[in-house]
Amino acid sequence: MIFDDTFEHEAWNRTEGVRVVLFVDIMRPMRFPANLLNAVMTWMIALSPFVLGQGGNYLRWEKRFEAVINQGAAGEDKVTR
Repeated sequence: MIFDDTFEHEAWNRTEGVRVVLFVDIMRPMRFPANLLNAVMTWMIALSPFVLGQGGNYLRWEKRFEAVINQGAAGEDKVTR
């Protein structure tokens, strides 16, 4: 599902589960100076401490995910023997 943020919208998570949202900025052609402003804002967000600080969280998640996958593969290996 893709949300077009040029239209005002709201969303709620009315479940007990966690909702994960991946933000993707699709760069589209714009006239000057809007194209320059868009590029500057994109770089400012990408270099912000909020975004850069999530690298550690990502690496921890990757290690946990790999451990679960490897644990599942080890269990499957025992079953096939």
